[in-house]
Amino acid sequence: QLHLGGNNIADVGVIALARALQGNPVISSLGLRGNAIGPLGMQELATLLSNPNCNLLDLQIKGNNIGDLGASALANALPENKSMRVLEVHCNNIGPAGCMSLCKALSENGLVYAVNLNGNCVGDLGALAMADLLA
Repeated sequence: QLHLGGNNIADVGVIALARALQGNPVISSLGLRGNAIGPLGMQELATLLSNPNCNLLDLQIKGNNIGDLGASALANALPENKSMRVLEVHCNNIGPAGCMSLCKALSENGLVYAVNLNGNCVGDLGALAMADLLA
C-alpha cells in the first residue's frame, strides 16, 4: 500500500508517481486524497490503470479536482483494467458528463464493486446513469 494523502503532490508529483508505478506489481492500494490532482494528473493515473501489469485493487483520490475530464480519462482506462475493485472519487468536482462516462465504463468493466461519488455534482443525469448501471 502507498498512501500519500494531504501532501500537496498535485499533477507533477502524481505524474512522476504513476510513471514509477508502471513496473511495480506489489502496490495494490494507492491513496492520494487531498492532493490538488487535476485532469492532467488523472490522465497519467489512467495510463497506469490501463497497463496490463497494473495490480491496483483500490484507488483513493478523494478531495482532488479531476472534474469531468479526469473522470472521462479514468473511465477510458476501466474497461482495460482487470484488477481494480474500489474507486473512491468523492469530492472531485465531477459533473453529469463525468458520471455518465464512469457509469458506462463500470458496466463494461464488471469487476469494480465499490464506487464512492459523494460530494460531486452529478445531478439528475448522473443519477439516471447510475440507475441504469444498477438495473
